[in-house]
Order: sequence, then structure tokens, then C-alpha cells
Amino acid sequence: MKRHDPDSNRAFGELHTRLKTAFPELRTARDNVFDVAAFAALVNMTKEGVYKWLRADSLPARRALQIVEIANKGRRKPVCSLEDFLPFIS
Repeated sequence: MKRHDPDSNRAFGELHTRLKTAFPELRTARDNVFDVAAFAALVNMTKEGVYKWLRADSLPARRALQIVEIANKGRRKPVCSLEDFLPFIS
């Protein structure tokens, strides 16, 4: 199921869902919305750059590695692996 992108009037795909799973702390408790601005700050990007990934449902390989590293940092049990993001690497 795709999430609605209010900035472009388009729907988000599976990459959006994977990011919400990898970064549960960036979801709002009330309506389960992923905080793109906070995520963009974590990966040192603009939120527009992240929205571009979400609209395309793809991301660069180096960013997939970065996301996995950041998501699992300081956790006892990893929340994601590179294999989770392989389908989205462009």
C-alpha cells in the first residue's frame, strides 16, 4: 500500500515502509507519519532529496549502507540489514 505524499500529490512505495520500520523513533505515535525532515538530518541530506527517493522508490547504494549503519547504531538487535534495501538500490 502506498502512502500519500502531500508535497507532490503522489503516493509513496515500499521504500517509505522500510524506512519507517528501520527508524520507528521517527514515526509519530498518533498517526504513524514518518518524519522526513528528521530523517534527512540523520543522513545529512535535504528533505527534498529524501522525498525524491521516496517518489522514485529507489536510492543510491552508498546511502543504503549509510541508512543500515545509522539505523542499527547502538541497538542490541539490528532493526534492518542491507538486504532489506537491495530492491531499492538504483
